[in-house]
Amino acid sequence: MTMAKTNASHQKARAPEERPTIRLLLVDDHPLVREGLKRVLSSMVGVFVVGEASTGEDAIARVRDLEPDIVMMDLSLPKMSGIEATRIIRKDFPQTRVLALTMHMEEVYVRGALEAGASGYLVKDARPNELVRAIETVQSGEPYVMTGAAPKLR
Repeated sequence: MTMAKTNASHQKARAPEERPTIRLLLVDDHPLVREGLKRVLSSMVGVFVVGEASTGEDAIARVRDLEPDIVMMDLSLPKMSGIEATRIIRKDFPQTRVLALTMHMEEVYVRGALEAGASGYLVKDARPNELVRAIETVQSGEPYVMTGAAPKLR
């Protein structure tokens, strides 16, 4: 799996009016985290948060109803893990991409998320500009693995 380039000079930036709208579903069991992410994402041109979920089961139902382009998935969820929810979403809704956003850097989580079909992996201590880069990379169909998580794949 290739890693996304982190040097912005390698990518031609598109003007805001040329960027497509990315429909995004937030999945995290912490309301404060979801609210913070919504604030960051609302400042991004071309990203529209279409809904939220706090469990894996709810995420699957929301994907069915809302048809988001990207699901931003926490991996530590009550009852059904984000990894299992990712596996089901990718199987049942193959057009929907999943970007794992988690606090876990351990290999078992990175591998689990990617093997379940996640298109990207980002840790919650990432900077907002890295979140933007991850969303845009995943939306373009390319995989994105945060630099600190990448060595875990060797």
